[in-house]
Amino acid sequence: MSAADILAHLEWSDDGLPVGWPHDQDVRSAGPGVLAWSEVVLAQPDGDDAGQPWRWRESQARFVSWWYSLDDDGQYIWRRGQIVLPKGAGKSPMAAALACCELAGPVRFVEWADDGEPVMRSHPSPDVKLSALSQDQAEDATMSLAIAMLENVTALAAIPGLDAGLTRIRTRVGKLTSSTARAPSKEGLRPTAVVLDESHLWIASNGGHRLAETLRRGVAKTGGRSLETSNMWIAGAGSVAESTHTYAEAVRAGTHAGDGVLTWHPIGHCEDLGDPVELRAALAELYADSPWIDVDRLAAEVLDGGTHPSDARRYYLNQAASADDAWIRGDQWHGCLDRSKPLVEGDTITLGFDGSRGRARGNADATALVAVRVKDGHVELLGCWQAREDEDTWEVPEALVDAAVRDAFKRFRVVGFYADPSQWQSQLGTWEAAFSRRLKVKASHDHATHFWANRASIMVRALAAFEEAVSNGDMTHDGSYRLTEHILNARRNVSRSGLQISKEYPDSPRKIDCAVAATLAWAARLDAIAKLPSAGKGTASKGRILVMD
Repeated sequence: MSAADILAHLEWSDDGLPVGWPHDQDVRSAGPGVLAWSEVVLAQPDGDDAGQPWRWRESQARFVSWWYSLDDDGQYIWRRGQIVLPKGAGKSPMAAALACCELAGPVRFVEWADDGEPVMRSHPSPDVKLSALSQDQAEDATMSLAIAMLENVTALAAIPGLDAGLTRIRTRVGKLTSSTARAPSKEGLRPTAVVLDESHLWIASNGGHRLAETLRRGVAKTGGRSLETSNMWIAGAGSVAESTHTYAEAVRAGTHAGDGVLTWHPIGHCEDLGDPVELRAALAELYADSPWIDVDRLAAEVLDGGTHPSDARRYYLNQAASADDAWIRGDQWHGCLDRSKPLVEGDTITLGFDGSRGRARGNADATALVAVRVKDGHVELLGCWQAREDEDTWEVPEALVDAAVRDAFKRFRVVGFYADPSQWQSQLGTWEAAFSRRLKVKASHDHATHFWANRASIMVRALAAFEEAVSNGDMTHDGSYRLTEHILNARRNVSRSGLQISKEYPDSPRKIDCAVAATLAWAARLDAIAKLPSAGKGTASKGRILVMD
């Protein structure tokens, strides 16, 4: 099968990797050979076992096996990878070991053996880059580990011409060197593999984005691959790690053309950080394959009053950390996730709509349609239309938007439809003419659908109601990628009228339109409950009802 066919049939686990091991899903891999070679040739770089043979932990070996998976033509399935691990879980030694494998290990496909297993060899002219923001980081962190891994008798015998210096490693045919954001232009480089170390720190202002783009262009020339190692990033900070995650999720969701990224991102689940038992259980599960970590020590650090909860979730539980001015925190939103009760035909729902018109890429807002089931407050994204990052210009597909709205009225009992009419008044007039008789609540005095989101007085109340529902767990959602992305992109913006939301800056490419549409749908739901008490039977609102003016 081709890589595309293999990816289309894979089953995925919660940690971002495919379920099980490659052979469990009938995928062939060069990973076993890479794992075996490295455990013979490499040494433990530090710690109590320094100098002893390198040993992969089971979770690390599973990632390596998938990373080196092959299609039927002997080509690697993934061209990019991302490892996101919590503090102290061993991502830097792992990255160093993989860099050594790319330098001298069996990573080049030759042919298929009679038993169907791949025959591999080392790269004939490897040029491996360990990349960091600064020279000190590049040389003192992962590069020093890689050098220590190869300073042993076995490596000297197995790798012709091995010369492990203080800041680089050479062999008879290749090299492993560092690359930094402050170095001169690297456009002429032709690396065969690159490791982007600590990519959660790589942002536009420190040259991180430019370095990442340059390295990926370079590795594309040789048919090589890039691998990121990262701690959890701050949501909305615009790091390379976050951009990679966004791209990977968009490809998997089918909203971006591409072949995706192999991501490994285990997460510790803990609702109440103040519960020592729940916290320790979450940490023990997350760090189960890191026996060098003292879980009780980490728990004490989290429980320390000087540790901010968002930092604890980010560094120790590997959870999304929201920006300081985020409208809704990532842990709050993810706490409302429930995929077990999707909308079904005939449900009584309300709709929220926020529309845009296409213009130059980077400035075009999205168009979003969100539904809320009145009975229990379950939120689902019915449609989001926005430009892909690789599109220079974009126009909203009005026919598709119209079809989605009409399909919603066909499949469900829609009792409220609140829409921001900005740029869409003509189309809203058409929808009102077709469906207004079915709507039981009105967005405004004159129009059943017109909910002006730019009128602060009514939007402030709607936003407060939505935020309260998330904070109190009064709603659930389906985990839609775009809806989650837009919710977490929204920033708090305090005005004279009260709390509103906005993008991080006016021309930011990070959209929030799904968040606005969800807010309008929720406002319509609350109005429906107030006007139609029977529609809210079974609601999870815990008795709190907000009546919108």
